[in-house]
Amino acid sequence: PVAVSLAGFTSGADAARIARDARRLARQAGRAVISDDLFAVALPPDDRPPEIQRRIAVHEAGHAMMQMLRGRIPRSVSIIGIGTLGGATITDGVLEESRAVDLDARIAVLLGGRAAEEIILGSVSGGALSDLAEASRLADQMAGRLGLGDHLSVGGDPAGDPVDRAGIEGRLRRIYAAVLLRMVERKAEIVDLADLLLDKRVLGRQTLTEFARERGLIQEDTPGTPGRMSG
Repeated sequence: PVAVSLAGFTSGADAARIARDARRLARQAGRAVISDDLFAVALPPDDRPPEIQRRIAVHEAGHAMMQMLRGRIPRSVSIIGIGTLGGATITDGVLEESRAVDLDARIAVLLGGRAAEEIILGSVSGGALSDLAEASRLADQMAGRLGLGDHLSVGGDPAGDPVDRAGIEGRLRRIYAAVLLRMVERKAEIVDLADLLLDKRVLGRQTLTEFARERGLIQEDTPGTPGRMSG
């Protein structure tokens, strides 16, 4: 569980420090290193206010739910604060055809955290800012360089292409409305997943797969190469 929770966020130097500090704790206790030593060093107690912890759990549950509804299981979901991240959902990237439907689905996953906050908690936080930025970037690419917008013409210089703000906003609002509907439909499951996150702090693929199958969200998970979606 320690390795799962830190996957994608820990450098070699961080891993060495964690191992060194865990050995120090074990020496002080006069025994060999045990998993509790690693947890104590790598996953310290969460001193954030309970309401913030819950918002982060709901946010990450929203991201994970949108992945599950695509038939995909995240590699891990964590509410452990690392650096500037309040939590993270780590996913396995899958090679796609860059069709509009594929990119719209990626945007929907990015917007899942914000939508879950709105439906479950009744308000949204600034924690979704990076998600909105990435969703806007994808929508911009679709309208411009990828030729998936309302216009057939594509600019020759991506850096100089005019931004179709109305088109981007329209696409994001349309997708967000659909995501809000899914959050309403799956509200009970999102609350259950958020509660599980608050209890365990980090959930690995096996636990997430069991959760999804018990609730009829997926049949089989889809393997892929590591990718990360956080917020």
